[in-house]
Amino acid sequence: MIRLDAHLVPNSDQVMLSWQDNNLIGDNRYQIERSINGAEYEKTLLRPHSNQSIQDTIKPDWFGKKIVYKVYERFGSQKLLSDMAAVVIPDALEPPTNLRYTTSYEEGVGHIVTTSWDHAPFFRNYIIQQHIDDEWIRIDKTNMNYINMHLQPGEHPFRIASHINGIISTPAEIVASVYTE
Repeated sequence: MIRLDAHLVPNSDQVMLSWQDNNLIGDNRYQIERSINGAEYEKTLLRPHSNQSIQDTIKPDWFGKKIVYKVYERFGSQKLLSDMAAVVIPDALEPPTNLRYTTSYEEGVGHIVTTSWDHAPFFRNYIIQQHIDDEWIRIDKTNMNYINMHLQPGEHPFRIASHINGIISTPAEIVASVYTE
């Protein structure tokens, strides 16, 4: 029996599955089966002998659930080749942490605010909002820090939320103070 490993890939929306099959005889092909929260197994992924790892994309309805995988031989006996491997998807997306900002001024551009943060576990897609005229306005979607130019002096509130496949975390907030020099 081969050992199957399943783990969440940091800073992504993927589950990594990997195994090592020392039986190099024949042209093995693998079939991966998946069960979500104890439901019946479904055939999900097929891979050739030469590729003994694969990534599975996390779906929005998997949050807070246990995903169990098994590897079968695809042709021939279709026998079970691996032990089961499980991964638990977090209940919800976590927002980024340790929000911070820097300000600068550039002639011809004006005041610039660069917001940065520590990435949320496993996910690196973010929605940036700015509070403008008593309303939160989405100003960008990014996977890295955000630079906002042409700001007037004053207080500028920002919200940053993690997102994946239409699911959005609770936002983290920061207020950037821009002063004339």
